[in-house]
Amino acid sequence: MSEGDRLHKGAATSAWKVVGAAVRGPSHVRVGQPCQDAFEFAVAGDWLAAAVCDGAGSAKRGGEGASLLASGVVLHLTAAIEAGGDGLLDCVEAIVAGAIEEVRGQIEDVADPDVLRAHHATLVGVLAGPNGGCFFQIGDGAAAADPCCGESHWEDCVVSRPENGEYANETFFFTLSDWRQHLHFTRFPAVAHLVLMSDGVSGFAMQTDCVAPDLRFLAPVSRYLEGAEPEMGARALAATLDDTRAHAVSSDDKALVWACRPNGGGI
Repeated sequence: MSEGDRLHKGAATSAWKVVGAAVRGPSHVRVGQPCQDAFEFAVAGDWLAAAVCDGAGSAKRGGEGASLLASGVVLHLTAAIEAGGDGLLDCVEAIVAGAIEEVRGQIEDVADPDVLRAHHATLVGVLAGPNGGCFFQIGDGAAAADPCCGESHWEDCVVSRPENGEYANETFFFTLSDWRQHLHFTRFPAVAHLVLMSDGVSGFAMQTDCVAPDLRFLAPVSRYLEGAEPEMGARALAATLDDTRAHAVSSDDKALVWACRPNGGGI
């Protein structure tokens, strides 16, 4: 796959080191469809806001919906962080819901109700600070937070698991009328590492039913990213997601955001 089929970026501050990548899966390459996964992240002070979104392959503008959602959610969270005030994590549900409402409003067209459905996308996101954080999720994909527990990385995680429907490959999207019923939040304590991923990654990065990370994948990837410069790490992560072994597990698009706390994170 060419470099143009991969999106990646990395950043590092005194509070967080973050790396993200998204790659087009073979199933979309074969039909000439662009990558439908999107990610965004931002570090503001001691806080990290990030999101991974997966546009539905059956939706005409699913990739656009994923991109709008990831950017909109992170923008709202960053604005809330910069506004200051106590109890930020206590407000995260209202902030995320407000962001989703605004993105839906940007897309919705009362003259054509099919426009919103054409932007179907899932959401896995996080707001994390020095003393803990919160995952939020609609649909499939997964997230894991690795508590500050010395050398036992990823072995006692808090996990945000996918929600799937009654039928195989059925999930839920932010564009559905009942999206609020499927928006779930998972709090976690102070962490050393965290990771967000689309369902194209969870098949090999998580154990069965996404009960916990699969350390055969996540442990070596995390060790490498800890030591790599952010941009180099982002390129390496994109190449890993684009590897034939990853595509053998899932032919879908793949997106992953990894983050660690260089200082105070127990590393």
